[in-house]
Amino acid sequence: MSTLTRNLALAALIGVCLACGGSSTTAEFDSAKANLEAKVIATGLTQPLYYIADPVHPSRAYVLEKGGKVKLLVNDVLQSSPVLDVSADIITANESGLLGMAFDPNFSSNNYVYLHYDVNTTPEQTRVYRYTMSADGTVLTDPYEIIGIDQPTASHKGGSINFGKDGMLYMALGDGATPEDDANNAQSGTSLLGKVLRIDVAHDGFPSDPEKNYAIPSDNPFANSSTILPEIWAVGFRNPYRWSVDPNSGALLLVDVGQDKWEEIDYIPAGKGGLNFGWRWMEGNESFFQDQPAFSQDFTPPIVALSHPSYRAAVGGFIYRGKGLDPQFRGRYIFADAFAPTIDSIAFNVSGDQPPAMLESGVYNHTSTINASLSGQGSVINAPVCVAPDANGEPILVQIYRGEILRIVQNPQS
Repeated sequence: MSTLTRNLALAALIGVCLACGGSSTTAEFDSAKANLEAKVIATGLTQPLYYIADPVHPSRAYVLEKGGKVKLLVNDVLQSSPVLDVSADIITANESGLLGMAFDPNFSSNNYVYLHYDVNTTPEQTRVYRYTMSADGTVLTDPYEIIGIDQPTASHKGGSINFGKDGMLYMALGDGATPEDDANNAQSGTSLLGKVLRIDVAHDGFPSDPEKNYAIPSDNPFANSSTILPEIWAVGFRNPYRWSVDPNSGALLLVDVGQDKWEEIDYIPAGKGGLNFGWRWMEGNESFFQDQPAFSQDFTPPIVALSHPSYRAAVGGFIYRGKGLDPQFRGRYIFADAFAPTIDSIAFNVSGDQPPAMLESGVYNHTSTINASLSGQGSVINAPVCVAPDANGEPILVQIYRGEILRIVQNPQS
């Protein structure tokens, strides 16, 4: 079975092997101005998985290490002391670990931060905790459990958590990695696995349950269902590991790691709950297994399907609107693949509300020029597991096995 962990292990072995297919250009995208470079801004991390910029203090950013430490960068300088260490509480087997972080929409006034990690319990649980950040950004305290979800295995856990423009917390979960989702979790209305969840963390709709400290938004698609769990916002995912909420449109852009043939870039318009992205009935645009799903069979196809073997562990990804790259990059979706390994971009309109535009331009591979720029810094693209914007909207790459943080910049000669 193809899993992100196995793909990353292979990526560590093959090093600089590049994706050799699936790249194209159009007249609208000037390849002469498409050359990108990378600068190493931090090293010495232990299996870093995630980067997130502080939304209030632009000099600060945070890096999550798989083993349970939250590290602080100040003006790109890695600080020696961790902001938080939960290594004694979590499980790190396979794809488990400290996986995601999000700032509360009212962080400037309440200092709340949310962390997604896997707890060493029986059975293992994926949990989201709320913490309080110190004024100087150096300490996280007062853990408060928001939600806990039992996990059947240590694989396909999802990763990112994000707040939408609506103030709700969105959490994407993998199918639990039973072989080919034999348990049919992704299409089951009684499982939260293989879903995108949407919950209200500002209120408690379950005051008698100490493990459910959230409320169900009244406009969730299954909020009033007696047969489908009300937390569910979207269904039919295998392992949506890295994803983002577009700040302009409010849409969710998810990259779902595939099984045999296809990686997916999936698009959920703002406010559009109840979509079914097909797994395990579908992989990409092809049939996979034909179980009886609990949900509508009116499947939503991916806006982009990336074929194996050129892509094997795609990593989202955000719509670029910074100012450091050539203006033609504004409105392009920048993403990666951990296995290839590769750094790519694809067309998207700047408003972020017209995903079909992505199909017109095709994928452009930037890996060659980025690797050329890294060679003089003793680095190379190898197993990138996160593509995220810094405080200025410029692309950051997290490299798990090299323990590095990279910033993507424009080649000055292009």
